[in-house]
Amino acid sequence: MKKPVSKNVKGTDERKATAKSLDGGFSSLADQSTKLASPIHSGKPATAEARQIMDSAGQIESLLETDGVPREIATTWQAGSSSFDKVKQAFGL
Repeated sequence: MKKPVSKNVKGTDERKATAKSLDGGFSSLADQSTKLASPIHSGKPATAEARQIMDSAGQIESLLETDGVPREIATTWQAGSSSFDKVKQAFGL
């Protein structure tokens, strides 16, 4: 995402808190992706890292269902989430 979600969400404090949580979730997911890539490139097991990514993705998906999250953010997420299916398949999750 080019802009943090919190910059695109207006409204109640609850919506703003959800947006801030999404920003944190996306940042965490980016960090976890890097952690997953490192052992893969080294030929080491990475199942724990893959599980962490899938857990984070699930939390983000739950937050995206919250009322007031802009549709374009959810749409962008759905477009990019096909990679998670590959992670699930590769690690048998």
